[in-house]
Amino acid sequence: MNNKVIFSLIGFIIVASIAIIFWQNSQKEPQHIDQTPINLLPEVTPSYASESNQEPNPIATDSTKSIPALEVEQHSTRIDCWLIISGKVYDLTKLITKHPQGDLIAQGCSADATKKFKITQVGSQTLLEILGDISEYYLGEAGR
Repeated sequence: MNNKVIFSLIGFIIVASIAIIFWQNSQKEPQHIDQTPINLLPEVTPSYASESNQEPNPIATDSTKSIPALEVEQHSTRIDCWLIISGKVYDLTKLITKHPQGDLIAQGCSADATKKFKITQVGSQTLLEILGDISEYYLGEAGR
């Protein structure tokens, strides 16, 4: 047989097969699709907003502990972040990873961040107002 005839037959068989498949699918009853929105994510209170899942800070029990500024300066990364706010030293390492403003918090690591946190606006609030109660992260008083 001629090559043209063979290729034509193969092409016809392919086209006919596709047409039959489409015709069979068009004869089926349409399936009802439930269009109810599904929330796949559970509603969760952010962990930074809840104090119940925080481990107690053993250092925070000593409110008279004085921490030298040189010690605070050694904790300057996102994975080890101490900072000073209003003369008090806080370890905000855990808060950085949980809080939506973690990047801004991290900018204050290893320093006195009081002024920065009081003037940095996030929406209508200052960063200090957004942080709220951070007493669980308290380490001691800032020394000289």
